[in-house]
Amino acid sequence: MNTLLTDSYPIEAWQGRQDIEEGVKGNRWHQQVAAYQRQRSEAPVLLGYACEAGVIRNKGRAGAKEGPVTARKNLANLPALEGVTLFDAGDIDCRDDALEHTQQNYAHAVAGIIDDGNLLLGVGGDHSITYATFQGLLQSDCAYDEARYGIINFDAHLDNRCSKPRNSGTSFYNLMEVCQKRELDFKYACIGLSAYANTRALIERAEQDGALLIYDTACIPSRLTELAAQLETFIASRDLVYLTIDMDCLPAATMPAVSAPAAMGIDYWLLEQLTTRIVKNPKIRVVDIAEFSPVFDLDGRSAKVTGRLLAALIHACAIQEASR
Repeated sequence: MNTLLTDSYPIEAWQGRQDIEEGVKGNRWHQQVAAYQRQRSEAPVLLGYACEAGVIRNKGRAGAKEGPVTARKNLANLPALEGVTLFDAGDIDCRDDALEHTQQNYAHAVAGIIDDGNLLLGVGGDHSITYATFQGLLQSDCAYDEARYGIINFDAHLDNRCSKPRNSGTSFYNLMEVCQKRELDFKYACIGLSAYANTRALIERAEQDGALLIYDTACIPSRLTELAAQLETFIASRDLVYLTIDMDCLPAATMPAVSAPAAMGIDYWLLEQLTTRIVKNPKIRVVDIAEFSPVFDLDGRSAKVTGRLLAALIHACAIQEASR
């Protein structure tokens, strides 16, 4: 394991059923995963963000630090793609309240994975992962001053508070500050936000910044084609795009194990349809999920949803890789 990239490698997570009599077509992901050694991959490289300091600072429910290892455990036993090896770069761990240090380390690891020519699939941890991931994209070789950057965030919350110090609710405000200071062209899209989970001040700030805002009330399966077209238009206006998925965009009945469960949320089918379409676009260089907090799960419900979404994203990333 390359210790320059991460603090730990969760080998214990990659366990599961083996159907040897079925041959390689019966493999599951735990049988097709390897430790990342700075190589080119045909699938996204997993990188864990074992941090909940951001949500604790934001006065939310702790528990997301265990998200990366639990997500892997639920991915491990799902059917693997034939002929594809998934590489795991391990976890960047956050100790105590060392959020800024953790974000710096994570950004360094993100940049390294991108510079090796790989797509990154990050697994949080709380949504302070967003600030770290985008900093990593800016540090990578694919970044350039004239690039038009975009972030698509599936989330019930805008996460654009201006409070200090940085936390899981300030990432997009902080990123806007960074981009303005560096005079970078940056646009933000928030899909599934709730009018009942964001103050008027946050919504007006996003509107003033020219963000694309699609409310949860508009995110219904019958509007799939229209929503996909809106996102394709957004991506077409950008050069490099980062997709982040806060698992609290899903209804509490589907995803109870998050810091702030949603009263309404987006239907899971719609979320999977939209995000897997987005990931196939070659402008997507980084993808991550956040806010899965296993301690609040009910009968493993949230873990199963998270595992399935990761599997779907891996499949979509592999399609993009094959087309490059």
